[in-house]
Amino acid sequence: MARPRKPIDPKDIDPNILSTARKNAMAKQARLIAEAELGISDEGAPVIKGPAPIPDEPMVTLTLDMYEGASELRIDGIIYRHGQTITVGERQARSILEMIARGWRHQEEIDGKAHNFYKPRQPVLSGKTA
Repeated sequence: MARPRKPIDPKDIDPNILSTARKNAMAKQARLIAEAELGISDEGAPVIKGPAPIPDEPMVTLTLDMYEGASELRIDGIIYRHGQTITVGERQARSILEMIARGWRHQEEIDGKAHNFYKPRQPVLSGKTA
């Protein structure tokens, strides 16, 4: 029969050993999460896709106006289509607006047009008649 262990007194633990153990545990957890994100791990480590959540982040509503050559954006496996109205966090909204602006600029360079801030909107397919 095994002898019961006596409780460990926290005063008897060397702070340097405890600090090293914490660092090693955090490094192991970070490695497990990275392996899970890459799909090379059998562990069930939590994986967060997309931007890290920020409490009380302001939400922004956007209507997507893509350039003529694009019909959608794919971000973290989510498809955003031209003409769609979405509500996302402020950081993601800025990224989406930058991608759309770069697309418009790319299309203008290909077409040899000057940059026009007052460009006409691309038509949106809907069931409405004008």
